[in-house]
Amino acid sequence: MKILIIGVDGGTWKIYDRLLEENRVPFLKSIIEDGSKGILNSTIPPITAPAWTSFQTGVNPGKHGVYDFIGIDLHKMKTFIVSSRSIKTDRVWELIAKNNKLVVTINVPLTYPPRKIRGWVTVAGMLSPRV
Repeated sequence: MKILIIGVDGGTWKIYDRLLEENRVPFLKSIIEDGSKGILNSTIPPITAPAWTSFQTGVNPGKHGVYDFIGIDLHKMKTFIVSSRSIKTDRVWELIAKNNKLVVTINVPLTYPPRKIRGWVTVAGMLSPRV
């Protein structure tokens, strides 16, 4: 079985449905016709960093530890930019890889630095350093 998940930060079906009806996004339309679509409710707080981390882990910010783009190290009393190191739980593709399945992630926020997983490639997303 192959699974493809496409996530659009801030996307809404109120806009995409109109584009689909007008046939302005034929590739997206073909994917939906062969698969499915749905509404994903956001997290509290509804901010990109905790929302994408909840998507990745299946748990809320209180369990994965990401609340914003900035974290606080209470021991050093300093702030830092969150990264994959800030995530306290396994992500869904790590669990899939543990079951000997191949995984590819591309441009998913908070995947830098990439954790070692069995798969072809992990192309880190938002908050990755410039090369």
